[in-house]
Amino acid sequence: MLLSTLGLFFYGASVLPKRKRDQENESLRVFCRAIELRFPGQKGISERLVSLSMATGQELKLNSEDIRLVEMAALVRDIGLCAVPWKMLNRHQLEGWTAAEFATYDQRLIAGAAMLEKIPTLRHLAQTVRAIYQLSPSIGEPSRHSVPVPSMILGVVDRYLQIERLQGAEPARDMLNKESGSRYDPKVVEALFRVLPQYNANEKVEAFI
Repeated sequence: MLLSTLGLFFYGASVLPKRKRDQENESLRVFCRAIELRFPGQKGISERLVSLSMATGQELKLNSEDIRLVEMAALVRDIGLCAVPWKMLNRHQLEGWTAAEFATYDQRLIAGAAMLEKIPTLRHLAQTVRAIYQLSPSIGEPSRHSVPVPSMILGVVDRYLQIERLQGAEPARDMLNKESGSRYDPKVVEALFRVLPQYNANEKVEAFI
């Protein structure tokens, strides 16, 4: 009887939560796959963002709840691309974008947060996604101290990956070093740099957003 009770407790405390997380992850990855189908240049970007962001969070000793928040927000942060003109995203590479087009692209975070607020099971991710927008280069000097750590992590990693796709790993490091302390939290930037060697920083991703 005692063994049965302990078994049920273990199942309820460990197995069911893991199964629920796995189901949630699969559902959120559907968003990623849908975005990749509509915007082929997105292929593989979200998965790399998830991996680097979670590793950065672990390096910063975030608790499991915040690591989970980083993971889920990374998977859905670009759901707002559905509100960005298709032609703008697919007609040419980033090198040809105007400042206005970059500003439009950054608005995907606001649109995505608004969409998430309409989904009861994902509503808790809306503020994390919206806060990333406060770090966008297109809005000028941000107030980084008002940005929660999960959003800061996502903003730093996303900025690194954008520049890496265009110019390579070293220019991406240089840009983050330049913006560390002003736009970005130095502790988050340093944590990302420490985990990067675990990943293929020289991996070439097609330079489309």
